[in-house]
Order: sequence, then C-alpha cells, then structure tokens
Amino acid sequence: MTEELEGQLNTARNIFFGVLKGIDASVKIKLPTHVYHYTSWDSFCSMIETNSVRLHTTSNFTDSLERKHIFSIENRISGTITDKETGENHDLAAIINNELSSHHVFIQSNTTSDKNAYLWRNYGDQGKGICLCFSTKQYLDLLNETLTDFELLPDYLKCCYVSYNNEWADRFMEMIFPAIQQANAQLGNAGYLVWFFFLEYWRNFIKVSDPYEAESEVRFVVSDNYSIFLQMCSLLAKWGHFTTCQPIELSEAFNKQYIERKNQIHTKLSLSENNKSKFVSIPLDKILHSVTIGPNASFTKSEISIQTNGKIKKSRINKSFVML
Repeated sequence: MTEELEGQLNTARNIFFGVLKGIDASVKIKLPTHVYHYTSWDSFCSMIETNSVRLHTTSNFTDSLERKHIFSIENRISGTITDKETGENHDLAAIINNELSSHHVFIQSNTTSDKNAYLWRNYGDQGKGICLCFSTKQYLDLLNETLTDFELLPDYLKCCYVSYNNEWADRFMEMIFPAIQQANAQLGNAGYLVWFFFLEYWRNFIKVSDPYEAESEVRFVVSDNYSIFLQMCSLLAKWGHFTTCQPIELSEAFNKQYIERKNQIHTKLSLSENNKSKFVSIPLDKILHSVTIGPNASFTKSEISIQTNGKIKKSRINKSFVML
C-alpha cells in the first residue's frame, strides 16, 4: 500500500473516532448497572443449553414502527451525494439506513426492573416464565475485550435506553449538532458522513409511547459502526469525493478494510442466519448475574440449579410476587 493510501485510511479513522469523541462530551447518559430480560421457561432452557444470548438485526423485528422517527433537524442537511464521474445522485442516508437495519446493528431488548407486571404478562409467559438479570458492566467489558476498537466507542452506543418522547429526541440532536458542525468545518463535509450514521443509528432507540412505554426498554447493541463508515468512505472515494490521485485504489483499500473488519466481528460473535432471522450471539454465562422466578411459575430454585448444572446458585435465584 502506498504512503498516500495509508495516510487516507488513517485520516478517515481519526475523523470517525474524533467526531464521536466530540459528541460524547455533550451526552450525559448514565446507564443502569443491571438490566432485566423476561422470557419463557423453554426459551430460558434453550439459552442455557446453547450458553448464548441472541442479538437480532432490526430488519427482522416484527414491529412496523421500528426506525420510523424523522428528526426535525434532518431537513437542514442534505443526504444526497453525487457521483462526480457519472453525475448520478445517491441518497447516502438511505444507504446507511439499509446497511444498519440489515447487516450491522444487532439488538437485544431488556428493561429496568424485574417487577414489571406488563412484561411478566406479555413476555414472561403470563408470569409462568423467568426474568434474567444481566450485568451491564460485564456486557460492555465483553464487547470491548472481544471486538477491535469497541473500547473507543461511547458506552451509549452499546447499551442505551429507548426514548418514547420524540420531542426529547429532537432536542438531543439539536444539542449535539454544534459538535458535528464544528467537525465538519475542519473536515470538509466529512463530518456529515458521521452525522448521517449517528442519525440512522439513533433511530434504534426511539419508539412511540403507546403501547411501548410500559416496557421501559433498555437495549444491548452490537454495531460495527466503523465498518459502515469504511464502506461509505469506499463509495465516496469511488464517486470522487476524496482528494487523491488514486480514487479507485483508495476505494478498494477502504472496501478491503470494511470486509475484513465486518467478517472478523461476525466470526467472533458467531453470526447466524435462517429463513426468519439474522443474529449474533454472546455467552450467557459472561453477563448473567441472577434470575427471578415468575409469580405464577411452578418450577423451583432447585430445578433451575439442576437445569443449569449448578452454574446458577440458589443464592442468585429470587421469586417474584408481582400481582398480575
């Protein structure tokens, strides 16, 4: 690789993580120390058997309202990029949206308490199931230790509350937009590429209040953010938006990094796909803290201990007395 190409790749990396660092100072999100996941007894046994927690792509979600929020700030930024050779226009935001939804963002839904009657009824088998308590710190540590550069990403891009207040979401974007504008002035519009990514990514954490607010959802997220950025840089280089005498070679270099990084992440997290879903997996035993037996469940602490071959001690098993 030539010195010029290597310099371009390093500059792109500095841009991406530099912009995120600039935004991070404006974001004040205190994450919970533990989150809770309601499920049936059969699903719990399957998780124990495979020692895995699955995170699915949003394109597999059945909720038709996922990722539909339009931020008020979007009409002030154009997502259209022109191929300088052919004159063809491309909607960069739409490309990023599709990539995030179908290939790069994997989500697992949790909540803030094991005392939520709505979730016991709707996800905990009418109270006959079980609620798992996960350690947020252990989840974050696992990602940072397993995946390259994930320690450089803010924690709120790996675990975050879902917002049911669209006005708050718009105010939040207005709050961090100056950091993007400042970066953009220094980077010749490259900052907007990260901004489009950030907008599309943040849509993963916004839902309508009715009926979802009762879920008090907190999402674990695995997103190979930098992979998407590399893919977009490959397209921009190909379309003539980099100052270089080797546009095709630079595009191919970005694409090579993109494929290598994406494949590495998918391999480390055991990407799987069937007719209905696409998902990655993380080890259950690395993040499981304790479990709570549903208020209408017939199984006992001893049965849970036996089912898990003693991996979950009775001291880490509670019984729920929530009224359903």
